[in-house]
Amino acid sequence: MSTKNQRRTAITAAAAYFGLSKSPTSFPRSVRVSVLDGKPCRLGAFEALDGRLKEAWRDNIGPLSRTARLGERDVAAILKELGQTVPPERIPDLMLGIADAHPSVLAVEVEHQGVVRLIVVNTAMSA
Repeated sequence: MSTKNQRRTAITAAAAYFGLSKSPTSFPRSVRVSVLDGKPCRLGAFEALDGRLKEAWRDNIGPLSRTARLGERDVAAILKELGQTVPPERIPDLMLGIADAHPSVLAVEVEHQGVVRLIVVNTAMSA
């Protein structure tokens, strides 16, 4: 169960990451934002990805939010480095698995103009 402070940190990091507003810490009303529950992930690539996360978090601290976060492209790049092949439509499953496996990690879904994006935010890692 995430705390109110964790949720606020995750949403602020998502706002800065996606840059859909003039304010780097909030979204305009036209954007739908949801903090999703994590789900266990059974994909074979999950263990390799999970093993690489400690380093990945350090490499992905946002300059505005000052919080560690990974978007779908970031996760795809890590998987490529690890030599793991995962269909793009399964990347969100891995991200929800990360959120499920780590209590300090929240998944934030952002929908803007019909496009849905996902980010995972490590609320325990900030600069």
